[in-house]
Amino acid sequence: MKISPEIQRVFQQIRWLEKRRAKIIESVSSHFSKTTVQHILEKENLVKLPLNLELELENLVDERNIDDFLRDLANRVEVFSAHTIVAIRKHTSVYRDHVDEQIRFGSRYAGQDAGRYFLSSHTKYDKTIPHLEPIEVVQAVFELTYNGFPGDKNYFLCLRSFGGSTVHFQHSPHLKNWASVGADPKFLHQIKVDWMKGILDILSPEMEFSFTQAIETGAKFGLAQFYSPEAHANP
Repeated sequence: MKISPEIQRVFQQIRWLEKRRAKIIESVSSHFSKTTVQHILEKENLVKLPLNLELELENLVDERNIDDFLRDLANRVEVFSAHTIVAIRKHTSVYRDHVDEQIRFGSRYAGQDAGRYFLSSHTKYDKTIPHLEPIEVVQAVFELTYNGFPGDKNYFLCLRSFGGSTVHFQHSPHLKNWASVGADPKFLHQIKVDWMKGILDILSPEMEFSFTQAIETGAKFGLAQFYSPEAHANP
């Protein structure tokens, strides 16, 4: 089975969604009771995905064409992750702000893991760590982060060598999945932002990043800005 690089990239992004979920569980469990969190997951049937995402894509795909299979998989993983966060927020502790803090920490830690993975997979033959230009950093963040399928044209990048790069979002691939389990879209959007900042912690700690507006928080379109004070002129 021949799988295009674009499809493989989406599959890797879906894998990172599940790894982020696992890191969030780990973070909350370490701060509160591991037994309590495990009980919540067992009660909600959220202990693990039915599919083993450690397998290669060609060993997972069924009789459907690969695009249909992967879209369904992405939706299932997003719903599973959102349901996990809803359950943890609801049942872990009466100290909701502290639970949310640990969820956000877990997401950022997962982003840092993804950043380390990216560097290790791009390390040169002499084992030196590559130096990434600001444009390459932004591209890396979106290589690791699930934002739907390339053909959906949910967003486009405006990459600038001598000024802050921006990302324009036209559609959200997340909202329907989040709504299906009653998740708070503003909080889940913040978790995604924390994940992206975690990647930047490793790839370019000096780079600043923020959403000036987001579809997930009620805006008609989304706009994110990446700005490196050392490399870019003021935006």
